Amino acid sequence: MQPDIQNYFPVLTSKTDSSENVMSNCGISFANIGLSNPPTSSRVPLATLSLSSSQNISSDPVESSTGGYALKLPGARHSSTPAFPTTPTSSKNSKENTRRKQTLSWKKPKMRESWTKFRSFINQPCVAGSRGVAPLPELSWARKQEMWDLMAKKETGMYKRLGAQGMLQKHPALQARMRAILLDWLIEVCEVYRLHRETFYLAVDFIDRFLGVAGPVPKNRLQLIGITCLFIGAKIEEIYPPKLQEFAYVTDGACTEDEILNMELVVLKGLNWGLSPMTPNSWMRMFMQISTGDMTPYSDAFILPAYSGLPFSKSMQLLDLCVLDLGSLEFTYSVLATSALYHTENEALALHVSGYQWKDIASCVRWMSAFAFALRESGPLQPRFFPGIQPDDAHHIQSHSVDLDMLAKGQSRLQELATGANRDSPDPENHPPPPSGLDNTPQEDAGDIMYPPSMTSQVPAGRNFPELHPALLSPPADGDIW
Repeated sequence: MQPDIQNYFPVLTSKTDSSENVMSNCGISFANIGLSNPPTSSRVPLATLSLSSSQNISSDPVESSTGGYALKLPGARHSSTPAFPTTPTSSKNSKENTRRKQTLSWKKPKMRESWTKFRSFINQPCVAGSRGVAPLPELSWARKQEMWDLMAKKETGMYKRLGAQGMLQKHPALQARMRAILLDWLIEVCEVYRLHRETFYLAVDFIDRFLGVAGPVPKNRLQLIGITCLFIGAKIEEIYPPKLQEFAYVTDGACTEDEILNMELVVLKGLNWGLSPMTPNSWMRMFMQISTGDMTPYSDAFILPAYSGLPFSKSMQLLDLCVLDLGSLEFTYSVLATSALYHTENEALALHVSGYQWKDIASCVRWMSAFAFALRESGPLQPRFFPGIQPDDAHHIQSHSVDLDMLAKGQSRLQELATGANRDSPDPENHPPPPSGLDNTPQEDAGDIMYPPSMTSQVPAGRNFPELHPALLSPPADGDIW
C-alpha cells in the first residue's frame, strides 16, 4: 500500500528458512526466549485413589461405596489414613512406613520460569493513590479507587516501554523513520479492513514492548514484527478478525503465513503474555466518559458511552500523529492522552479527568504542541463514514487521517523550537516600531470582547466540575515556547 515501505523492509531472499534460522537473524530464538513444552512432572492430579487393605475396610458408607478405595483429596492429604496398614510392633517397619509416606506424599508442582515471571507482576500490590483520588463516580460493582489504581498499575512493570534513546541503541539497524513508516502503513491496513482503534494501539504497544526486550532486529524483519503484532491485536479485539491469509497478502509477499505464525509465538513469549495494556485509546475513552458521562453515584449508566464522536476523533487524530514519532516513547499512555485533551479541549478539563497536576504533563504538552500546530495547519478534521458501520460507532474505527507529511511538519517545528529558530513573538530589538496610526483598525466599543462565548471551550451543560486550585494549573513562565 505504501510504495516506500518495501524499500525500508526488503523481502528475504530465502523463504524456506526454518523458524530457528529466521529468529537467529534477529538475535532471537525459541531456545533463548524460553519456549519449551511443559514438563510432564508438573501435571499433578487433583485427587488420587489409594487401595485400602481388604482386612481393614472402613465402616464409613461413603468410603465403603468405593469398593475398597479411599479418596485422598489435596486438602486432607496430611491427615488421611495411610494406604498401607502400619505395624507398631517393629521399629524397622515403622521407619519403612515413614519413608513410604514421604515417597507417596504430594509433590509441589514445579512452575516454569515464564509462568513464575508472569505471576510476579500480578502478585505485585497496587500503590494506593499513586495517581491521586479517582475522578470516577461511586460504582455499584467495584471500588472506584481500587479500579483506578489497577489501571495506573498497567503502566508499570512488564508493561513499561523502553525510551527512545534506548530503543535506537538496542537496534542499530533501525531508524526512527522506519518505525514511522511501519505504523503509518499499519494505520492504512486498519482502515482498509475497518479495524478498531484499540486494535491498532494494541499492535503499537506490542511492537514497542517487543523491541524493548528483543535482541538487535534487522530492518528486513521489522515489517514481519509489525504485521504479526497487528494479527495478535485483531484476534484479541475484533469480533471477526481478518484471516491469516489476508495479513500475509497485504505485505505483498514480504511475509508468509508460516513466518507470521512462527513470529507470533516469539512475540507472545517476549511480551510474557502481557496482552492487556491500558492503551492511549483506552485512557481517552475513559477521560471522555468522565467528562460527559452519568456521574450519579452507584448508577450503572456510567458504563454507557455518552461522549460525542467528533471531539473524540480530534483528540485521537492528534494521538495518531504523535505515536508516529519516536519521542512518544518517553511518556506514558495516560500522559499522552491527557496532553491531547489539553490541546483539543482545555487545561482544566484535562487535569480534572486524569488526576494529574500540571507538573506531571508539562513536558509532554510542550513536546506535543508542535504536532498540534501541524494539525491546525492541515485544516479541520473531516468525519469519516464506513459502509456497514453505524454512524454512532464510526469514530471507533481507525481511520488514516494523518500522514508522513504532517509528521515531518511537526518534527521540523519541534526542531526549530528546540534550537530557538522559531519564536512565537518577534524580537522587538530587531524590528522597527509600528506606525503611529493604524487606519484599518476599528475603534473599540463598550462591551467588546476578544473572543465571543461561542468560540471558547465551555464545560458541557449539567457538569459541575470542581474549580481547580490555581497552583495546579500551568503557571506563566518566560521559557514557555509553545
